[in-house]
Amino acid sequence: MLLLSVLMPSLVLQGVLLLCLLVQLFAVFKIKSRLASVNKMAMQHYDNKLMEKPYTGHCDDLSKIELAMIMKRAELRAVTARAGETSDMIIVAANEEFVNSQQIDLQLHDQDVAIDAMDASAEQMLSSINEVVQQAKHSSEFRC
Repeated sequence: MLLLSVLMPSLVLQGVLLLCLLVQLFAVFKIKSRLASVNKMAMQHYDNKLMEKPYTGHCDDLSKIELAMIMKRAELRAVTARAGETSDMIIVAANEEFVNSQQIDLQLHDQDVAIDAMDASAEQMLSSINEVVQQAKHSSEFRC
């Protein structure tokens, strides 16, 4: 009985340690498989072993992921810069079109004023012609 009471805590302790070891092995296996899948994804986007050491300072599984992230960040900066340049060009073009539309509006207004003036002149000439016709009619009736 004494032997059993001495061995029992030791067996329980060994069981707990074995359980902890199994949990740790399972966690390491899950992390390793997850790391492998993330590493594979990183290699699909950017795989250049020569660039790992200069850019990350390391050459291991994590450096592939880090290099892919660095390159994706650089790509994103380049795309953002191009988008900024494009939007700046669009703003300049929009401002130019606005100025052009204002100039066209002014020209149309000037043309409208000129057409109104021509209309008034034509009406005055028509009125004058009608007066001349009326006077000619009166003159011709007066002579007869």
